Order: sequence, then C-alpha cells, then structure tokens
Amino acid sequence: MRLRSWDFDESTRWLQPVDLFLAWQLHPTPRSVLEIGVHHGGWILQLLEHTGSTGVGVDPYPGRDSVRSALLARARRKGVRFTLVGEPAGALPGPFDIAHIDGVHDEQHTLADLDDYRHPYYPGVAAALHRFRESHDFAVFLVTENKAYLCRRRDHTWWHGRAREVASNSGMVFSDYIGQRGRTPPDYRELPDIAGLPIILCLSPVNNLRVLRGLSVPWSARRERLRDIWLPPVKETLRPAKLRIVDLRDRAARARSAGTSESDRAGRGRSQAHALLRRVR
Repeated sequence: MRLRSWDFDESTRWLQPVDLFLAWQLHPTPRSVLEIGVHHGGWILQLLEHTGSTGVGVDPYPGRDSVRSALLARARRKGVRFTLVGEPAGALPGPFDIAHIDGVHDEQHTLADLDDYRHPYYPGVAAALHRFRESHDFAVFLVTENKAYLCRRRDHTWWHGRAREVASNSGMVFSDYIGQRGRTPPDYRELPDIAGLPIILCLSPVNNLRVLRGLSVPWSARRERLRDIWLPPVKETLRPAKLRIVDLRDRAARARSAGTSESDRAGRGRSQAHALLRRVR
C-alpha cells in the first residue's frame, strides 16, 4: 500500500510523505479535517485529495498575501472542498475527525502544536505537548520522525492497535519493543511508552521511500528530493558499516599504540643491558 500521488514541489518541502500516508490510512474516511498552520497546503490539500473529505485551514498569513493566493489557487485546481480561515472570531465549524496542528513552534504558542515534536531546534514543542497532555484527556499512541499522534485517552488501545495494523500492512519499519529479541532471558528489554501507555515508534527514513514506491519524480524536483527523501535511508543503511569501520580503525590505533609501547620497553631493556655490560667490563 502506498500514496496515490505526491506533490514534488514547494508545498511539501517540510512534509514527510510517511505522515501524509499515516493520516490517510489511520482514518481513511474522515468527514472533516482541520489544519492550523497551513502555509503552502501540502498536507491538507493532498489529504483531501486522498480522502474526498471537507477541510478547514487556519492561517492568518501575516504579510504573505501572495502565499495565501497561491494556496487558494492550488485548492481550486485540485477541486477539493477547502475553506481557509484567517483569524477565527469564534468556534470553528467542527467537529473534526483529524486535526493537524502546525502553527508557531515555540512553547507558548505550542500548547496544542504537535508538529516537529522531535525536532532538535524546537524543544518547546515537546514540552508544550506534554503540558497539554497532562491537563487534558489525551494520550500519544504513535511517534514519527517529526510528529506525535494523539487520541482521547479512553481510545488509546484502539488507536495503538490501528497504528500497528497500518504499519504492518504497509511494510513500514516500526517498533513497539526496544531491546534484544530471541534471548531467554533477554539482556535488555523495554517497551516504549509515554505516561505509562505504549506507543508505536515509526522513525526510519526508509518509510518515506516505501509510501512513495511507484511514483515518478519530476526532473525539476529530483535534486531536492534526493537530499530530503532518498539520502537519509541510504545513510541509515550504511550506518552499521560506518560504525564497524570506526571500530576497526580504533582497534588498529590501539594495536599500533600497544606495539609502540612494547618497542619502547624492548629498547629500554637493551639500553640497560648494554650499560650493565660496560660496567662489568
């Protein structure tokens, strides 16, 4: 199973294909979708294409009217049912089956912002997420390279199982177990969890390739896509070999150091022997 299409353009520059795929497969037939922080619309417009649902985007676009106009033109070309709200004066026309929160990335603004959850430059996102989770009835059931997926705490068992099913059926690399399998007893075992509830870890960049399998890439986008999507899995595949090379290099350096030390000791022994012979003579 894979994505039906993917926009290889500016709208998806900061979006991981696996996150669009998971949103689509976790809830294939949502009635309505919300996104806060729309920018170029890469996530919500493509999700509406895949699901046929209705979408609402919230983004004031301060001083960026050209980006706003381009987004609305893109939505018209795609023929999706999409409404853009600048700054909502009241309640949004919900309820929504899926909400993608991708607004400002500091802690103050991110009390409900789940995008870039694991990004090293935005630690406030993770801090805000856990403040939000502790004060509301939500729980994390899935974590990807950039995002955390939440549900109502009472529904956690169902969504956790659904995430496992989607990842397994699509051939994704995922884990709900950290440690060594196949040993009795295991040397190390840990079940990843947040606040005592298990989570699915779907962190491998290889997953982006798997959900894009079979799609052609325009020549104009190949250089950027090579860097952002194809290169990380190659690095991950080569990482064990790189660590092995580093280990062999360290062993060789230690052996040379030990050999030098032995040579120094032998040299000192010969010098002492010569000195003793001279005294005897």
